[in-house]
Order: sequence, then C-alpha cells, then structure tokens
Amino acid sequence: MAQVFISHASENKDIARQLSIALARIGIKTWFDETDIRPGAGLVSEITEGIATADYFIILLSQAALTKSWVRAEIQWALAHEIEHSRPRVIPLMIVSCEIPFMLSHKLCLDFRDEFDQAFNELSYYLNGISKEILLSKQEIIARMIIEADSELWGRLKRECSEGEWKPSEVANTIRELNHHQLEAAVAIGWEGPDLRQAARDLVRVVHNAAGVSESKARQLIQDLASKGFLEEAAHLDSRQPLEKEWDKSDLLVILKTAARRTGLFPKLPFPIPERLSAFLAYEGPLKIICKSNWYGVHYSKPIASALDPTQTIIAAVVDIQKPQTWVFRSRDDRGPLITNEKHYATHDLTPSNPSVELGSWEFVDFELSVFDDLKLLRK
Repeated sequence: MAQVFISHASENKDIARQLSIALARIGIKTWFDETDIRPGAGLVSEITEGIATADYFIILLSQAALTKSWVRAEIQWALAHEIEHSRPRVIPLMIVSCEIPFMLSHKLCLDFRDEFDQAFNELSYYLNGISKEILLSKQEIIARMIIEADSELWGRLKRECSEGEWKPSEVANTIRELNHHQLEAAVAIGWEGPDLRQAARDLVRVVHNAAGVSESKARQLIQDLASKGFLEEAAHLDSRQPLEKEWDKSDLLVILKTAARRTGLFPKLPFPIPERLSAFLAYEGPLKIICKSNWYGVHYSKPIASALDPTQTIIAAVVDIQKPQTWVFRSRDDRGPLITNEKHYATHDLTPSNPSVELGSWEFVDFELSVFDDLKLLRK
C-alpha cells in the first residue's frame, strides 16, 4: 500500500483532513500529523521518519504555508530525500493562490483551488503510477536555472565574480558534469571556506563534513574540483612557500554557490533571498535587501518599536529612496501598511529605540520595486 505524507499549514487543516480521508477511500495510507504523531514522541524524529518512509510527499501550497518555517523545512527534507533516494515523490498542490517557491518550480503543481473532486482524480493518476515525472538531479535543476536566467538574475549570480566572463551555457554544462559528492563538496567549500587562500587541510575538513567521505576521498574531490575549474591554486606575491598547497575560489564556484542557495535544495545553506514582497514578509529572521540606490527592505527577527508610530511595533519595512516613501508592516500578514513620504528613512531611523538592531549584511538585488511588489501594496 502506498503511503503519502501531507505537509500543510495549520490554517489549511480542513483541506488536509479532507484529502487524507479521500486518499484512504482509494486504499492509500496517509501520514497526517493529526493522527500519526504518537503521544510523547519527538516531533522532529516523527516527521523526518514519516517523510523518509513515505512514497509520496504532498505539500499543500498557500500563502499561509509559505510563512511557516516548519513547512519549508519539511519541503527541503523531502526534496533532498527524493533526489538522493528517489523517494518520496514530491507533489505540490495549489490550494490557495500564491507564488510557487523556486525549490518546487521544476515540479508539476496540481490545481486544487476550485473543484476538489476533479483535481483529486488527477492526483490519483500520479499516485497509481499512471502518470510519471522525470526526477531531476540537483545539478540539472541548477543548470536549468542558469540557462533560463534573465539578465537581472544572471547579474546577481555572478555579482561577486571578477572581470572574467563565463557564459551561462558554459557554467551550466560544467555543473551538469559534477557527480553527487563533487557537487556537495563544491557547494560546501563555496559557503564555508574563506574567499582567499584556503589551506588544503581546511578544505579537506569542510568536504569531509559536507559530503560524508573519508579524508583521502575528500582530497580527491578537491583535486577533481580544481581540474574542473571550481578551485584555483593560490598565487603568492612574495617568495614565501606555504607548507601545503593553498586554493582560491574561482568565479565558477562563486556562481555555483549563489545558484545553489537560490534552489532551496541544500538545507545547510541560508534560505533563498526573497524575490517578491509576499516571500519577504513571510521570511523568518533578520534580513536586509537593497536594489542599487533605488529602494531597500528590512525584515526583523521579531517585532520592534517603530519611528512611524510609537504605539505600534513593526516586523518589516520597504523604503523607496528616490521618492521618498516608506511602507511599514506590523506583522507578516499586514496588508494595510503604514505609509509615509516625510523623508528618506535610513535603517537606524526606522527603529530609533534600537538603532543598532542586528540585521546582518546587505543582500543585493536588481529587480525594480514594481516587480518586487507582487501584493500590489507598494503603490505611489
């Protein structure tokens, strides 16, 4: 008997229950938190075991679901397990209109927004093996992203690169040639290692931990990545000879690490940068994004006192630098932000009671405010 794991936000519990009952009627067992978490059991271990043993992982997509860090974590676990073990097969179901996360963009999304019975019939075709998807590897997903990138996204992917020019097709084809361990090693080195002069022994430690291989295998993977152009032997301007070989990250590795983060398929990497207002508001944790000199957005890890209204706390703000105009959001669900055009607010102006609140480093984007504003709230 096939088993299905249903991932959902608590706000969508009713349709999750309806789906579970409908699946049971056609002989499919479901893992559903309402019935399958045992009293006293560890929540994380129960859920990860449920995902690992499922044949299918169904995610009920809605704006509420995308605001839940737990739902996002379940999606990442399921996708990683699917890629590495060919199961569970991940099937997104759109139950309320929302933007599909990039990590699911390569998946066929079934539409459950209107007629449940008709949509359920289509779903049953997949669960009964009548319709099959072709599983894509992480390498292929990243390669397709690069090939299909517009000029703005391609500029972001190679923003940290030197003047050397890689063509998207060249980068994509080189990434496609990586095997699983080489890819995991490259992404780990890209994110965890320093930018300049990485000692070989330090890279061995990073690769050993990331790819789960022996030290000798880790050394071989480093050599493989160097031969493919992801690492370059560090140059020394003086006569000093290092005790062991040192490596620099190449532009190719910089592009790969940035693209890998955007997929959302690598649980150890920072979560992808929100590219639309809905995702920005749903983000959990501190964040600063900026578009050249045109606009910027800040998101706080928790509500904080605001300069615009002392009686209110805010969770996020978007500032049009040129206008100037500022939109302040009091919660992740706020669809009626406070608006002011009094002045250009700097980040420390927004929260005068705590001007040095930790927001991390800036994340740079190139899309315009009108493109970012999928909720149509940032009107002039």
